[in-house]
Amino acid sequence: MTGIFRQYRTELRNIFILALVVLAIPYLPAFADLALTAQGLIITTAIMGSLVLAMIIKLYFRVLVLRITKEN
Repeated sequence: MTGIFRQYRTELRNIFILALVVLAIPYLPAFADLALTAQGLIITTAIMGSLVLAMIIKLYFRVLVLRITKEN
């Protein structure tokens, strides 16, 4: 059973992300109204900043792992 999950890990992740996007669609108009306020801009900027920081950290650790495996 775990072999199936391991084999289709990428596809399962993509299906999960798609399901989350579909669940979020009804909330988009309310989020757009909130984003036009000052508080909404602060929240949106914080979310975008945290996503950028997460991607930078992910890239840093990938490079670090590549360097470690290259040395061994």
